[in-house]
Amino acid sequence: MLAWRTWWVTADYVDKQLERNEPLKTWLLERYALSDIKSLLRGVLAPTDAELGAYNAEGVDGALRRVAPGQSLRELDWLLGSLVFWSQAGLDGAQLVRAMQDTQAARLAPDPQSSPAPPAMAVLAGIDALEQRDFPRAEQRFGEAVAADRRGAIASFPAAYASRDAVSVKGALNKVNQACIDSDSYDEQARFELEDLLAGHEDAIADPDRVRLEYCLFLFERSLVQLHGAGQMRASLKTLNTPRYSSLWTLELSGRSFDPPPDLAAAENWLASAFREWKETEEDEANAQNALLELRNRYNARSAPRWYLDLLQRLAELRPKNFYIAYDLGDWLSDGSDEADVDKGRFWLERARERIDGPAVSDAERPRLSAWIS
Repeated sequence: MLAWRTWWVTADYVDKQLERNEPLKTWLLERYALSDIKSLLRGVLAPTDAELGAYNAEGVDGALRRVAPGQSLRELDWLLGSLVFWSQAGLDGAQLVRAMQDTQAARLAPDPQSSPAPPAMAVLAGIDALEQRDFPRAEQRFGEAVAADRRGAIASFPAAYASRDAVSVKGALNKVNQACIDSDSYDEQARFELEDLLAGHEDAIADPDRVRLEYCLFLFERSLVQLHGAGQMRASLKTLNTPRYSSLWTLELSGRSFDPPPDLAAAENWLASAFREWKETEEDEANAQNALLELRNRYNARSAPRWYLDLLQRLAELRPKNFYIAYDLGDWLSDGSDEADVDKGRFWLERARERIDGPAVSDAERPRLSAWIS
């Protein structure tokens, strides 16, 4: 059963993937048959003895826990590009498969290890040429590096190749951040990218980026629930089993109920911690405002239950210098049907007037907003 994951790698699949990068395809097919490339990729994915033993003893879940980091075809063009170096190093067969796995493992390492010595200039020049899709020049420079110091070139290449922005954690962050910005609906590929990034590199991602990505993943998962129902939620997903996600799902899956969810306190604790994490900068204040708007838009002011109105106001209190939060909340509450809520709306509008000089408002916007709220 574990071998099934290798069977979808066919010669037709390889040919289709290589259509995206004609220079790479030309270089590869001058040296390998499609069936050779297929066999190499199947070798990269092939289950290890540890997986097979765990499968027999514990089943599929036990086997999956023992999948090695290098058993992946993610960033396939990048991975196949490494063959330009490894072919110069004189590797073939099982050695070549192992080298590709080591290359992939270097990219996926949560705490990338630096090579024992700095990579030779020829190795770096070869990697530069690979990034420019100049495969003949890359082959030449790698050949020079191997001729000068084969052992050193082999030791330094994986970490140097994996450190490039296009495939590093930084590059992955840029890619998924853009997916979060561009997508207004459920995007399965973007969700997979987010899951992998958060599962493998959570400790290496700064808190503001991590919170933003977790919330983006939450929105993707919410879209899936809206499309297919709550039964489609991937409850086994590691990140959704954390307290912060349980809290968000507590609010989301409770729908628009008038009664508070049973785990409201846990949900509020996580939301409050997120609001506290943002600093008093223009960018972070804007992030806090957007988060409160997302929460606010769950209900119309005239139909929002009391517990929810109180929750939003407690969260707003955590951003004491944010003009926009105070103004948006005041304007929203002023539209309520209860006189007490309207009075609270006026209270928050007055707070907005007092916060006009806060960090959420740029110098250019200050005169206009001052006139607007007067």
